[in-house]
Amino acid sequence: MPEARIWADIVLNAMEQIRSGADPKDSYQNAAKLLCRSESMQKKPCPKAAFLGLCEDGYVKGVPKGVYTRSTKSKSYAVDAVKLLISNPFLGRLNSDCLWREMAKVNVYLSKNPRLNGSQGEMI
Repeated sequence: MPEARIWADIVLNAMEQIRSGADPKDSYQNAAKLLCRSESMQKKPCPKAAFLGLCEDGYVKGVPKGVYTRSTKSKSYAVDAVKLLISNPFLGRLNSDCLWREMAKVNVYLSKNPRLNGSQGEMI
């Protein structure tokens, strides 16, 4: 299964748990353990921080704004991507690499110090 699909499945599973009343952090971790055999994949911080960052800023339906992650960079990547998608829905047709490049044009962290290895699961 492609790596991007794994992150998408984790988020979808986490959302089911959240709808049942689970905490966003716990739901993501439970979903990762359920869907990833590799412990390193379960603990990969970038996709988790991106999801929790979206939860934190109120972009995830059913999750109240709050403090869910200490990440600033991965959170900002996801939030900036969502803002771009809201302002230009056509960007939703792009693959994750193209969306990453568009987001990097406006992200404060990446404009100062581009990340050469691109998205690390933040753009699912």
